[in-house]
Amino acid sequence: MKLKRTYIPQRNILNYSVREREPKGRVKVLVIALIVFLALIGAAVYAVFRADFFRVASLEVSGNRFLDRDAIVDAAAEAIAERSRVAPLLGREHILFWGLSPGKLSFSAPPELASVSVSTDILGRGVKLSAEERNIVHIVCKTAGSSCYGITGDGLVFAEIPRVVGSLILQIEDMSAEPVAIGEPYFKDTEFLARVEETTRILESKGFTPALIRVRDHALYEWEALLPSGVAMYFSGSFVPKDLPLILDELRRNGGINDFRYIDFRVEDKVFYQ
Repeated sequence: MKLKRTYIPQRNILNYSVREREPKGRVKVLVIALIVFLALIGAAVYAVFRADFFRVASLEVSGNRFLDRDAIVDAAAEAIAERSRVAPLLGREHILFWGLSPGKLSFSAPPELASVSVSTDILGRGVKLSAEERNIVHIVCKTAGSSCYGITGDGLVFAEIPRVVGSLILQIEDMSAEPVAIGEPYFKDTEFLARVEETTRILESKGFTPALIRVRDHALYEWEALLPSGVAMYFSGSFVPKDLPLILDELRRNGGINDFRYIDFRVEDKVFYQ
């Protein structure tokens, strides 16, 4: 049997060798590029999370009267951390932590704090927190003991305070044994105190300024205004009596109310007296 020779030009053999080596070369280049890319990513992550350039240089707190600086900072930081998944990774020492939630943060706790406005200066690495604390609109004091509580305009208990004498703020004596919880409504109906305040203003405008305002039992949902003459006025916590100014004017024209023991406005559109 005779073998047949096949001639392959030298240039083809070289081409085959180059083509066989090309895939290995590409893999090497891709590996190097990937390493460089990951190194850059790592450097960027380190720069963002750890570099001193992003560390907070100054943190100012203003507007606080009852709460100290640390309480304001802690409350604002916790609120921001709850809003963002990235914030806890950065930490409050990082300027971008505060930059994640610029604007106003609202709070239900701590009860003294209503809101905090956050502003950041990224380049200057400065943070400013402006606190807005709740104001005492009403004061309720327990008859048994010396405990008094500051109440917000929406009826929330936000602080225990000393007993006040001669305050311009509406003050109520609470004779009930109902427990008081900071941060919770004093009365179940948060409009109860607003109605008491509105009725009291009408009484004062007509010359019947109460010497004492008292709540005996929360379940009865009523209150009384005791005048300096000793006359008691009873009111429901559900409404402000209709035509109360006209009724008071009529009482004044008829010689006042010093001869009465009490006047009862607890039934809507009716007045009882003795």
